[in-house]
Amino acid sequence: MVSKTAKWKAIAIIFFPVQWLLFSVVSSHPHFIENWYSNGLYKVFSLILRALTGWIPFSLGEIIVYLSIIYIIYSLIRNVAKIIKCKTGLLSFLKRASVNLLAFASVTYFLFMVLWGLNYHREPLITVNEESITKDDLKGLCFYLIDKTNNSRKKAGTVKMRKKDIIEGAYEGYRNLKIGEKELSYSLPAVKSILFTNLFSFLGVSGIYNPFTGEANVNADPPRFLLPATVCHEMAHQAGIAPEDEANYVAFIVCKKHSNPFFQYSGYLMAMRYAMTALKRDDRKSFDELWGKISMEVKADLEENSKYWARFRNPFEKYSDKIYDNYLKANNQKAGIGSYGLMVRLLLNDYSKGDLK
Repeated sequence: MVSKTAKWKAIAIIFFPVQWLLFSVVSSHPHFIENWYSNGLYKVFSLILRALTGWIPFSLGEIIVYLSIIYIIYSLIRNVAKIIKCKTGLLSFLKRASVNLLAFASVTYFLFMVLWGLNYHREPLITVNEESITKDDLKGLCFYLIDKTNNSRKKAGTVKMRKKDIIEGAYEGYRNLKIGEKELSYSLPAVKSILFTNLFSFLGVSGIYNPFTGEANVNADPPRFLLPATVCHEMAHQAGIAPEDEANYVAFIVCKKHSNPFFQYSGYLMAMRYAMTALKRDDRKSFDELWGKISMEVKADLEENSKYWARFRNPFEKYSDKIYDNYLKANNQKAGIGSYGLMVRLLLNDYSKGDLK
């Protein structure tokens, strides 16, 4: 007699290709997703998740991941022991493990798409007018950002904000926020500091959004001057902005408009780094010329940040990068990890129209 658990697993596995086809069809209609999901169902689901998890002082999603890993290792050891003792056959174990894995993957995929994934297929945050951007605009953008970064660094001075103040300050920046035609403000923030910061630094992660708990998780261990931009980036994800370049752009806008100079510096520094990286790739001569215009204080901060991440360089980081790169590509971000740097396109669009000034 087939148990109820086995029946539900069979249903989940059979439903896997059906839901994949359904979500594929829906994903090809960004206008529908924009109106009915991103500005409808997602806002309801994300609000409920943040209400359930926001009050917890630690990252529930992080704890669930650790417990899941422990359970998987325990189950694997237990089953291997049974095989060695001949209490169960290898073929039986592999069959059972395959069924469990497929059923779990089906349920996880469904929850991911419903709770978050469809946001990757919504309409663009802003429409970029490529024809209005000239070859000199990138150099001009870098010059503008260097000037703003230098000035905001002077205003920020030696201020060292607490994590709590940064998180609360970032939430203030999202009040009544509107970019283009999109309303990005939201309530009940759920931003958590990662517990095991060294582990995430080892993996090269400064922040991550957990779609299953609605929590924005940030690594507060790296140099503090980049934390405001990181928090604002993860909050952008909570507000329904999935693409990494758009989340970076939103973080920049929030920091730039913020009344606190520490936020302003964090936003300008992040944008300048991406813009200068693009300039270095396209025009090394102009890059070398503009590099000399960066203040010594800003260069010292960049050096401090480089030294921090250098401490955690390891041979496994490239594998975590590859996994994340494939994840982004599977979710409509063709540039993969390079999507973060594509925010420069959005900045160039604003710069060419004079909207950054």
